[in-house]
Amino acid sequence: MNKKIASCLLGAVAIVATIASLASACGDYGLSTLEWEGGVTQEDCLIAVNSEGSLVSINRIWGTVRNYGRFDRKLLPMIDAQGDRVCVATETEVCEISLQTGKLVRSYKHSLGRCGVGIINARKVFLNNGRSIAIVDMANGATLRKIDLMADTVSHHSLLKSHSHIEHVRNGDLLYIARPGTRGIAVVDLGNGKRLQDLKGLGMPHRMHLSNGRLFVVDYGMSYGIRIEHLTTIDIKTGSINNSLSLGDLERDSFAGPTSQTPTKLAGSQEGGVFVSRNDDVWQFDEDGNILQ
Repeated sequence: MNKKIASCLLGAVAIVATIASLASACGDYGLSTLEWEGGVTQEDCLIAVNSEGSLVSINRIWGTVRNYGRFDRKLLPMIDAQGDRVCVATETEVCEISLQTGKLVRSYKHSLGRCGVGIINARKVFLNNGRSIAIVDMANGATLRKIDLMADTVSHHSLLKSHSHIEHVRNGDLLYIARPGTRGIAVVDLGNGKRLQDLKGLGMPHRMHLSNGRLFVVDYGMSYGIRIEHLTTIDIKTGSINNSLSLGDLERDSFAGPTSQTPTKLAGSQEGGVFVSRNDDVWQFDEDGNILQ
């Protein structure tokens, strides 16, 4: 595929953000690099949290923006929406907001700190801080279940030092979660509130995208102080790795990639594969994780 065309596709979101005169919402929960990682699309609108901590709705065709505000809070990214209902977290609260009225419907205290939120059904939501999942009843704020995601071997000290962004993707009741400073991906069944397994054989997950039964993961490891990134493709039915390619080996300038601070971006394509953007390079991969020329 022509790299110039792929660059245009990946740049569309940035163009919308520029037209909207907004600093993009961050997917890295407090880090300086800003992206629209936690946004939710509904028809022609992107619903997200901007870098000021305000809930916004952006018309992707016209670039018009409705800013719902902060509700006297700083909202965190990684939100979820279902119809008129948007659920979003702060570091101390989980909130439900009506898109139609633009009002805060209800809010409850939580103790997970920085976290993402997802809607399970009309009554329940989950909160994810990468280390544990809490299932919350939005009728009364009660925590119905808490699920530990970390192995006992991971020290509390190492968790405090880690500041990974929060990342999860969902397939029905199954939730795939990247954990801070930890290799592999935790799999949780939201229906029965249990952690099922860990997907192993890869590095530390950084970005994930789910499409047509394939989980695409940008994972990384450290070698002599250099961060080495791979695109790993996993069959979610079997949990097996189909493919894994070093992104550094694909770059035109192999010396620029490992030391660059530019974040790797991952976006879905219509063919069931993904686009990967890193530094000045853009690649398209098919559903099996093979690079397309």
